[in-house]
Amino acid sequence: MGSASIGWAVIEESDNSAKIVAMGSRIIPYVGTEGQDFAEGKGESRNALRTKARTARKGYDRYQLRRKYLVDALVKNDMMPNESLKGLPKMQLWELRSKAVLRNISKQELGRLLLWLNQKRGYKSSRSDANLDKKDTEYVADVKSRHEMIKEKGLTIGQYFCNELKVDEYFRVKENIFPREAYVEEFDTICAKQKEYLGLTDELIAKLRNEIIYYQRPLKSQKGIVFA
Repeated sequence: MGSASIGWAVIEESDNSAKIVAMGSRIIPYVGTEGQDFAEGKGESRNALRTKARTARKGYDRYQLRRKYLVDALVKNDMMPNESLKGLPKMQLWELRSKAVLRNISKQELGRLLLWLNQKRGYKSSRSDANLDKKDTEYVADVKSRHEMIKEKGLTIGQYFCNELKVDEYFRVKENIFPREAYVEEFDTICAKQKEYLGLTDELIAKLRNEIIYYQRPLKSQKGIVFA
């Protein structure tokens, strides 16, 4: 039996014996465009497609779990934004995010920004330590150079996007990807500015940063599939 077939058997049993009456297998058909493309080397296997879908579901489930933990922390610390803040127009939200780096904002406004930061955490490589010396792809190189560019300008992600959107309201934010590190730096900058004004404790900031918004599960060990 293989991954694309299933076996069957009919067994006749009595009090003292059992015998196989008939047996065989059924092959699961691999037809259609997907099968033809895969056979020609230009498609993806059914397993690969299922893996992609499963990965997307896991990502969504983990986001929902992070959001639940974040909402609980915001409610507990009187930082949960009201409906007005939740419905803030996008440009005003970018302006608030830019302002939070330089000037004081309210607890509820900070809570609104934290909910937003929890939605998009930036690119993070899954490359293992053993492969750190490998050359970056063009995509990763662009992501890193974009981060270096805003650091040279002394801007956070929020300040950069806010400035660009003021010049061009159709600026493609989603196409300008930043690494996770840049988002963490922005979180640290905002919290450092708001810490004393809002009475935020180091414990609360660390919990929001390391245990909720930017928590990353460690990679699973693959030792079980490595053969000597």
